[in-house]
Amino acid sequence: MRLQRALMIYTCLAFVLVLCVLIYRERKALFPPRVRPKPTLPSIMGPFAPVSEIFVANCAISLCHDPESRAGQLVLSSGQSHGNLVNVKSLQKPGEKLVSPGEPHHSYLLAKIRGERGIKGSRMPIGKPTLSPEQEKAIEEWIAAGARKFP
Repeated sequence: MRLQRALMIYTCLAFVLVLCVLIYRERKALFPPRVRPKPTLPSIMGPFAPVSEIFVANCAISLCHDPESRAGQLVLSSGQSHGNLVNVKSLQKPGEKLVSPGEPHHSYLLAKIRGERGIKGSRMPIGKPTLSPEQEKAIEEWIAAGARKFP
């Protein structure tokens, strides 16, 4: 009787062990480990990355707003444009900010890009084609959204 009881206990334990192994395998098959997808380039760069690219391609060029030329004491090269624009007073129109976050119509930069009446000097960029309406709109939207720092 004791032998029968011990055999039954060992059989139950073996059954439970096999059952645990099967459940573990099924769990891995049914619920594979979560793998977070790598963020795509646009989500890394943020929605306003094209604005930074506009400044680099059209403004931070030789004899303009590159680190060597510093036209108007303004550098718009990659990594420097945000700090040199946002909440910075205009040298041409003291009392006005180049970029006033949330206020595109009070941002002197946008007036210079659009060639609005009342600007001093020429429409920007000088010596290059004017920015496209899409580029101007991107800059306006960036300013309206608070002129967040570029990624």
